Amino acid sequence: MDSKSLTDLDWPYENIAFNAAGYVMDRAGRNDSRKTIESLKDQLQQYKDKLRDVVAAYKSLAKEKEALEASLAALSSSDMARGDRMCGEAVTSREPQNAAHIASSEAAADPLGVTQPSDDGTPQMKALKEQLRILTVSMTTLTQEKNRIESQFLADNKQLRQDNEELMRKAEEDRVLWSAKKETLEQQIQELKSRIRGLQLEREKEQTDYAVMLRELQKLLSEERLQKEALELQLDEMRRTLYEQNTNNIVLEEYEKKIRELSQELNSVRDRMQRAEIKASQPSPFVLELQKEMVEMKNEHQRIVSQEQHKATEAEHRLQQHSTQSEERISSLEEKLSELSEVVGNYERLRFQDQQAINKLKERVTQLDIENTALVRASKPYSGNSNEDEHLDVHALFDQILHLKKTLLAANQKSEKPLDLSELFTLESQVKNECTSCEYLKEELEQLKEDYERYKLRAQSVLKNKHKEKSSSKEVDILKEQVSDLRERLKTSSTHHQEEVEQLQLKIDSLSRSMLAQADAHKAELGHLKNAHQKEIFVLEQEAKKQRERTVALLAEKDQEIENLRSSSHDYYSRMKDLSLESLHDGDGLLQGEADVNDTVAQLLMQPPAQGEATLLHFAQEKARQDVEIVGLRRHKHQLENALRELQHSMSLKEEKSQDALQKLEEQIHKLERDKSRESANLEYLKNVFLKFLVSTSYDTHGRTQMLKAIATILQFSPAEKELVKSNVHMKL
Repeated sequence: MDSKSLTDLDWPYENIAFNAAGYVMDRAGRNDSRKTIESLKDQLQQYKDKLRDVVAAYKSLAKEKEALEASLAALSSSDMARGDRMCGEAVTSREPQNAAHIASSEAAADPLGVTQPSDDGTPQMKALKEQLRILTVSMTTLTQEKNRIESQFLADNKQLRQDNEELMRKAEEDRVLWSAKKETLEQQIQELKSRIRGLQLEREKEQTDYAVMLRELQKLLSEERLQKEALELQLDEMRRTLYEQNTNNIVLEEYEKKIRELSQELNSVRDRMQRAEIKASQPSPFVLELQKEMVEMKNEHQRIVSQEQHKATEAEHRLQQHSTQSEERISSLEEKLSELSEVVGNYERLRFQDQQAINKLKERVTQLDIENTALVRASKPYSGNSNEDEHLDVHALFDQILHLKKTLLAANQKSEKPLDLSELFTLESQVKNECTSCEYLKEELEQLKEDYERYKLRAQSVLKNKHKEKSSSKEVDILKEQVSDLRERLKTSSTHHQEEVEQLQLKIDSLSRSMLAQADAHKAELGHLKNAHQKEIFVLEQEAKKQRERTVALLAEKDQEIENLRSSSHDYYSRMKDLSLESLHDGDGLLQGEADVNDTVAQLLMQPPAQGEATLLHFAQEKARQDVEIVGLRRHKHQLENALRELQHSMSLKEEKSQDALQKLEEQIHKLERDKSRESANLEYLKNVFLKFLVSTSYDTHGRTQMLKAIATILQFSPAEKELVKSNVHMKL
């Protein structure tokens, strides 16, 4: 699978992404469509990366497969060649036996024969060399793939450590920022508390000022009352003078004018008193400013709480991302470990096959040794004769024989009775014929010797291959050590991950404790404020009670004064009746003036109850203002209680989320532990149990349940998986 196929595979994802983006742009706004396009692009990039990784893994597996197929073909070809050699060796073993039989019948062989070497071993050596080259190429390919996997694993481990350090550094920075922000918030809270205390002091000062103003107003009111009483006394004196001088109308008019002026002044004084009461009843700007600052403080506190909640959610999100990334890394490392275990298993299988081939070669070598010993025993007579004539010189013997032949011929010609030398020459021809047969036997003997040397070389090559197998077993041991080292590193990384999870959980617990402490502090502050407001309400109620008592006492005093005035007026009326009887002759004008004076006196007598009503109205307004403040404080208290309940609800939700996250992390830890223990399981035992489970009949329910229990124990099933298996087994039964 090349880059062109990768691009061909990428096009459908891009078409899907663009079609989805157009659909989202038609249905939603531009911002939403942009976000979806970016998310789809990210997913597409992730798919591309995954596909590249899959292609790279596929290429490496293809290389390993080719190398293993080449080694398998080489081994199979070596097995075929070995079978052919065994057949040929059987034939050659029978031929030397025949040759030994012929050699024993013809003992007078010529030792001067020379045999030519055969070329039967060269193709086998070439085949062995070709097999050795194929095996070395496959071993180098596998070694390269192993080194590449190791380097990739080291790079991933390094990247994981860097990510871990980066996350730790970010967590430390967040902790430092959080502590700094906490200190600033505490400083702001202290400043706000000091400001609230200052405002409370100002409030108390204003209350004292208002009390002073109220006392001054009461003093003014008492002065006005004294003035009124003085005016009433003057009025009484004027009435007396009026009754004494009832005949003088001009003086009476002046007095009436003065009475009207005094009534106007009294009305103006009443207006001033009413304006002062209205001004006193209006709320203070300092109180309004204090309420405004309290609202601002509440909003600021809610904003800070929301920010902290947002930070907590971000920290949880980062924790989830880190956990997912670590899980992905762990899964990839597990896959790589499984691939390495498969490669090691293939190495073990090849080593077992090579060991079997070595054992077969050893058996063949022992068989060849036996055949060689037999051949040596068969060739001992020939070697004995040759050892007896080793001290003779061949050329010298040949010269002697020729010289003797010449001398024999010359002596036969010179002799008187020549001998028939044809028998001797026929014997020579027979000897020549026998020499040719000896040469053939010698050639066979040399061929046997060459076969022995060739077998010797094969044995040496077998020993060398055995030594190479030992070196390959050493490499397998090295690979096993590397696998164990990788497993140890995986354990250390999992422990580091668990420690990070514990640290993050501790941070979450500390944040929850700090939030609970803040909630308790807010609750305590709310209780303090409630107590302070209750104390203020109690003080105001006491003041209102005292003012009410003073008002009642003042009203009783005024009633007593009214009764006194009424009794004095009755006395005055009785005296006036006596005077009217005495001065009846003065006429109706005097009676009319007396009626006017009586009306004015009655009006003046009716004025004090109106002042008492004004006083009661002032206290009613003060009480209404206090009621409004109490209602506002109660509303503020309800709002704070609602905010506290919302904060407690959010804290409970966060605690539930943290508990769920902690439970998920514990399940993942248990899963990793089960996976680790599952790696150390006996696969041979598991294979046998699974085979028995497949072979067993459906009627043997007890045996099947026992085998299921064994399989679940070896493979480390989770409790949910065990329950699922039990339910399915009961349903099938």
